[in-house]
Amino acid sequence: MKKILRYLVFSAISILLVVVFSSVFYGNNGLRSDGIQFGLKNRPPKITVIAVWTPRGPSPIYMPYFFQSVEANPQVDLLFIQVNKHHACSSYSSAPNVQELCLTEDQYVQLHVDFLCKRWKCTNQNKAILFARVKQADPATTIWGWCDVDAFWGNFTRTFPWDVAHDFDVLSPASQPDFSNKKLLFQRGHMAFFRHSPEVLDKLHSFPKFSSFSAYLTLPGTLYDAEESEFSHYIFSEEESFTFLAFEGMLHSWDTVMLSEKGVFYSPKLQKDISPERRSLLLSLARPKDKAQIRPTFSPDGVEQNTRFFRDGYEYGGSLWFDMKYATFVETGWIEPKEREQKGYIMRREPHGPVLQRLEPRERHLVRYDELVVDECLYKHWQVEKHEAWFKKIPEGGLAAGETFVQHRNAEAEIWVESGDVVYATEP
Repeated sequence: MKKILRYLVFSAISILLVVVFSSVFYGNNGLRSDGIQFGLKNRPPKITVIAVWTPRGPSPIYMPYFFQSVEANPQVDLLFIQVNKHHACSSYSSAPNVQELCLTEDQYVQLHVDFLCKRWKCTNQNKAILFARVKQADPATTIWGWCDVDAFWGNFTRTFPWDVAHDFDVLSPASQPDFSNKKLLFQRGHMAFFRHSPEVLDKLHSFPKFSSFSAYLTLPGTLYDAEESEFSHYIFSEEESFTFLAFEGMLHSWDTVMLSEKGVFYSPKLQKDISPERRSLLLSLARPKDKAQIRPTFSPDGVEQNTRFFRDGYEYGGSLWFDMKYATFVETGWIEPKEREQKGYIMRREPHGPVLQRLEPRERHLVRYDELVVDECLYKHWQVEKHEAWFKKIPEGGLAAGETFVQHRNAEAEIWVESGDVVYATEP
C-alpha cells in the first residue's frame, strides 16, 4: 500500500495537491459536499505543507517528535492527510496550525480523479477509466510544500528565506552543510516548496505525463521516485521557465545535533569532548531566548556568478539512486576551504535565464561561545537512523518541556534538560 500511495502522491499528481486543497477541499465554512469537515484558520498562512500518511500498524516512535516540531512553528500550517481503507484514523495534534483529514483509499483516489478531470474536461466514461487506472490548505497560502513525517522541523522564522522566497517558483532545501564542489538539483521527497500561483500550476501541468487524459493513459508510467528524479529533471533542466532557489536547510548527520522546540542546531563538538559544563553551554546556544533573523538572505558581502550547469548525471561522479539521465547538477568550483565552507545557493532568477551560484559568509549565521560553535537548520531528516535498533528505543511520546533531543552522528542519542543533565541515553 505504501508504494501505491507514494505513486499516487508523486506520480499521479499529488505533487499538485495544492490545487486539490485550494479548489476542492475548501468550500463554504470548510464543509465538503461529502460531509468531510475540518476547521479553517482565522489567519492566512504564509506556508502550507502537506503530509500524506498511510497507517500500517503502530505509529512510528518519531511521530510525536514530528508533531511537536510542527506545533513549534505556528506560522506554518500542516495539512496531515491519513489514507486508511477502514476510515479509522488516529488524531495526532489539536494545534491550530495542524489540520487532519481522514480519507479512505477510494476517497483519496476520487479527489485526484475529480481534480484532473476538471482540467482535462473528462466525460463520465473517462472518469471511470481514470479511477480504475489510478486505483487541503488555506486558499490564502502563498507557498505550498510537501514533507515526510520522519523529520523534525526547525525554526521556520529564522531558517526559511522569507525575504526572497516570493522571487522564485520553486524552493529546494539542500543539504546543510554541503562542502561538495558538485551539487545535485532536485526536489527532495521529504521536504520541498512551490509558489502557489496559477502560472506555476500550469507549468507543473505541462509535465508530459500529466498534460492530458490521453497522455496519462498512453505515456509510460512515472518512476517510483519520480519527485526526485524525472519530475525534478523536468523542473530544473527541461522546463527553463521555472525560476528556482536551492538553499541549505536539510541536516542529515553531524557530530552533535540538538533538536527542541527552539529549533534544529548542530555543532562540530564530538561527544567525547562534551563535559557537563559544555553541555550546559551548548544548550544555551541551541535554545536561544532571543535569536534574530539573519537578513537579508543575500547580503552585500555575497558573491554571485554563473555556474557550470549539467543536464544529466554522466559526469557527476557521485552515487545516484535513479537513472543518470534524470540527474541535474552544477559544478561550482568551490574547492578551497575559504569558499566551500561558506553558505552556498544555486538559483535561476529569471525564466530562461542562466543558472547562478552564490556564496554568503557562513559566519553571519554561526553562534559562538569560547571554543563552542553552533549553526541552525530548517529541519533534521531521520532517513537512516529510523531503521536502527537504538533509534527505535527512544522515549515514546516526544520531548517534555525544556528537554532537547541530542544525536551524536547516526550512532546514539541522549536527552538533555536545561541544566545540562542527561536524563536519557541510548544503550551502547
